[in-house]
Amino acid sequence: MIGHTACVGGSVSADIVLNNLKNIERKPQNLVKALRVAQEVKGYLPAEVVEAAAKHVGVPYSRAFNVATFYHLFSIEPLGKYRVFVCMGTTCYLKGNKENLQYLKSLLNIKEGQHTSSDGLFTVEEMRCLGCCSHAPVIAVYMPNGARKVIGRATPEVIQKLIDELRKEARERGWVK
Repeated sequence: MIGHTACVGGSVSADIVLNNLKNIERKPQNLVKALRVAQEVKGYLPAEVVEAAAKHVGVPYSRAFNVATFYHLFSIEPLGKYRVFVCMGTTCYLKGNKENLQYLKSLLNIKEGQHTSSDGLFTVEEMRCLGCCSHAPVIAVYMPNGARKVIGRATPEVIQKLIDELRKEARERGWVK
């Protein structure tokens, strides 16, 4: 994975993104790969980055934008270092993830209509199914290094411990004070 160099307010130019795309063959079928690399470099996909990826693989901006907004793991808004996905599939919803989502947003002080914490560390999103129904309710955290941590049988206590661990890691890495 390319280093996750951006965070909320980070500035990586489209030229730097283009430089990282040079190893991707210039063919339309490589659009998803180009967007993935661009998001890894920039941290998210603002319009100028989507446009750079589109030009690189030879597709119209509108097609690239449609792809960037279709796939859940792409984001056109700045993301936190940690992306927390709360499964809202039927089993997880019925086993308490609606309440876990509310608790998580309250814990991180994420207001209605927002997804990212004010410190830029956490982005909380709903997801329809993580495919771990036997461990419901489930939460998944996508780490800055690309790894995914899946937490089964999530409760407010488990969520509190997880957030405390991630905040400690962020302090150790110098991302927050």
